[in-house]
Amino acid sequence: CYGTPPPWLELVPPDERAARVLANADQALVDGARFFLRGHLEIPLVDRGETFAWSVWVELDRESFEHADARWEDPARAGDRYSGVLAAALPYEPSTRGLPCVLTSRELGVVPLVQVSPAEHPLAVEQARGMTLLRVQELAHLLLHRS
Repeated sequence: CYGTPPPWLELVPPDERAARVLANADQALVDGARFFLRGHLEIPLVDRGETFAWSVWVELDRESFEHADARWEDPARAGDRYSGVLAAALPYEPSTRGLPCVLTSRELGVVPLVQVSPAEHPLAVEQARGMTLLRVQELAHLLLHRS
């Protein structure tokens, strides 16, 4: 699993974060108007029988965020689905930021699952078809050596 920085690091200057950002490891509210949940975007590793995951932030509308927050500790939350957009810039072209996605809650203690669309985006293709461990290494290199 590789993670991406939380979106408020780019949205809010460091000296204003205490006043403008309310966040924990899984949820965030920025300026009382932007709503984020963290999820895992899972991709099968076709040569390993395992799964690779991107830990990403998804921006939701207020209603979806409030519903997810109200059910966060509810064991019946598994399967709740929310439409949003990816708030993470992963090392893909075209950009993944703003890519439509669906976040699906899972059982308590398990990070929600993120499914991206449209189907023709390279990230969506890899999510559907899988990738190799060599591809994970390539992505790690791109992520670590961004300018």
